[in-house]
Amino acid sequence: KSFCNNLLVYYSVLFGGQAVILDPKSERGNWKATLPEIAEEINIVNLTSDKENAGLLDPFVIMKDKEDGATLAKEILTFLTGISTRDGDKFPVLISAISKVSESEHRGLLNVITELRKENTPIANHIANHIDSFTNYDFAHLLFSDGTAKNTISLDNQLNIIQVADLVLPDKDTTFDEYTTIELLSVAMLIVISTFALDFINSDRSIFKIVDLDEAWAFLNVAQGETLSNKLVRAGRAMNAGVYFVTQ
Repeated sequence: KSFCNNLLVYYSVLFGGQAVILDPKSERGNWKATLPEIAEEINIVNLTSDKENAGLLDPFVIMKDKEDGATLAKEILTFLTGISTRDGDKFPVLISAISKVSESEHRGLLNVITELRKENTPIANHIANHIDSFTNYDFAHLLFSDGTAKNTISLDNQLNIIQVADLVLPDKDTTFDEYTTIELLSVAMLIVISTFALDFINSDRSIFKIVDLDEAWAFLNVAQGETLSNKLVRAGRAMNAGVYFVTQ
């Protein structure tokens, strides 16, 4: 499966295509050495929990468009907290805080917690504490920033590989209700990167592009991931791009 997938992407790039591979298991880190003929066109993005990477996957940071960032922030925070549109008490409070951050100068998920604490109501404080609990994990720093992060991920090369260290993906048979906190964070990061790939798909229509999602089952298992996959495929049809879902 993996070899067939890699070969398809490799030949597409050789013949002038562009690709971004989401590599959750970091199995392609040596491609610059093993594929010297295209090494200069390979861009490997290693997303570790190092301080210089803080906020790289923050929805407000990674999305170029402010409104797209706010939409993705809503998806990620409702996914992590389990707050749905049917929750008439919590949902409006969370959305209001995200909207305020979206209109501020420094946009980041940490600032959503700050806005909620400013409300200082039992519901707002409860949601703030819930979101804050996710930030205790080292690699969660990729998702949460105060909006001052200047680092961005570039997908300008012909072959772009995004590797996220420390991802802990749930087993394929694990139900969503059984996901651990670290698994929730891991899937949230896959959703962020895949949404970011929409920008890549919508670039130059004259170039055939591939968005290659390895271990795709991890986010196809959740409603947000399934919705996102449909968006990617529809955008791909319109913009001369193929979306490859690599899964068992």
